[in-house]
Amino acid sequence: MRILYGLCSWGIGHATRSLPIVRALVKCGHRVTIYSCDRTLALVQRELGTQCEYIDGVGYPVPYVRGQRGFVVKFASFVPLIAGAILAEHRHTRRIVDERNIDIIVADGKYGLFHDRVPSYLLAHQLRLIAPGRMPLLELLTEYFQYHFHKKFRRYIVPDFEHDSLSGDLAHNLRLFDDAQIRYIGVLSDFKREDAPQDVDYLISVSGPEPSRTTFEEQVLAQARDLPGRVVMVLGKPEKTELAKRGNIEIYSYAEGRERDMLMNRAKLVVSRSGYSTLMDLAELGKKALFVPTPGQTEQEYLALYHRERGTFYSVPQRTMNLRRDAEIAATYPGVSCPHRTVDSVKKFMEVVLG
Repeated sequence: MRILYGLCSWGIGHATRSLPIVRALVKCGHRVTIYSCDRTLALVQRELGTQCEYIDGVGYPVPYVRGQRGFVVKFASFVPLIAGAILAEHRHTRRIVDERNIDIIVADGKYGLFHDRVPSYLLAHQLRLIAPGRMPLLELLTEYFQYHFHKKFRRYIVPDFEHDSLSGDLAHNLRLFDDAQIRYIGVLSDFKREDAPQDVDYLISVSGPEPSRTTFEEQVLAQARDLPGRVVMVLGKPEKTELAKRGNIEIYSYAEGRERDMLMNRAKLVVSRSGYSTLMDLAELGKKALFVPTPGQTEQEYLALYHRERGTFYSVPQRTMNLRRDAEIAATYPGVSCPHRTVDSVKKFMEVVLG
């Protein structure tokens, strides 16, 4: 079958979590066209090469702001911009479907990637946007905004568990969505658990949209020299392949394939943003972590607090981060375990989409 697979370009997490699905589709003989842009598109091209075709698609503006008042004002101002991008993406999708005779559409966080005549599925962990202070009316409005665009899809596929969830209120306790249209399939991660020596004391993963990614990189790099033992930093820049060393810190622009898997498997503690894809990677591998959510990114701030309150992962705001002190505390938190892993989640995805 000819499958159009869209990937949101807010960070690289949508790409990494969808790679196991895309690889499985290709292995089954389906022809997959990837629709994305920026670093996300660069990553999947590096990982998949000629196994897929690629389209440089429409990107979404990123409404990350600091503070409750700033969120309300900027979210309101970004609604027409995001809606415009979604509509432009949908027009592009209609042309692609006609030109390439697409049979199935899968959209990972791409709300305009659907077609009336083609079975369309949305892969998303965020069916509700979290508002600062958990303002009920604003969260209901954001859920309605999500629902308005989501209702065009045949099914909503959530990479989480229905019970004892990783995502909390992002994809549970919903008021507008029809439960019959939601399928919880479990975690999706491109990492594979292996028996490996635990000889990386701290693995620091820098990711996310600019300029916050670079700010986090600079702050972590300044503090990482105070950490004892072996420290590895991965900067999340798939367009580069540089390797550098500063004292006890090894710096990779980007790690892929076997190298990436081994670094994660060998890490005693991971320091990272609290993005949902990172959370699934940690669950897949059974790793401990220190979360430093992106300032103003309410989803990451919510997930960091949610798991800190559950006692699974420790987290700190970026403005108060003391890497050596906070890493010691984070090492006392157990992390999360999951009832099944990615290989089973991919099977569930195939059952939903391909029957």
